[in-house]
Amino acid sequence: MDLNKQLDLINSEGTILGLYHSTTNEIFLSSLMSDSDETIYFKVDDHEIRMYVNGYITLQELYNFSRNLFIVTKTGRVKKRICLNNTSVV
Repeated sequence: MDLNKQLDLINSEGTILGLYHSTTNEIFLSSLMSDSDETIYFKVDDHEIRMYVNGYITLQELYNFSRNLFIVTKTGRVKKRICLNNTSVV
């Protein structure tokens, strides 16, 4: 799945929370995991994004709504994607 970055929702000397669109027009948010070079991506919908941006739900609640999560790890030029909603590793 290819993701195209649209914007940073939270930025402080680098992306803290990024907004991405997939080639199939799905919306994902990304965030670096603390103390690692791993990035977690989680699928959200436009209603959930609006609820978060307008302060009706927290980032933790937004994350909890997602049923499609994956982590991207980088080692040199090698990237691995680990799906958390099933046992497949890409």
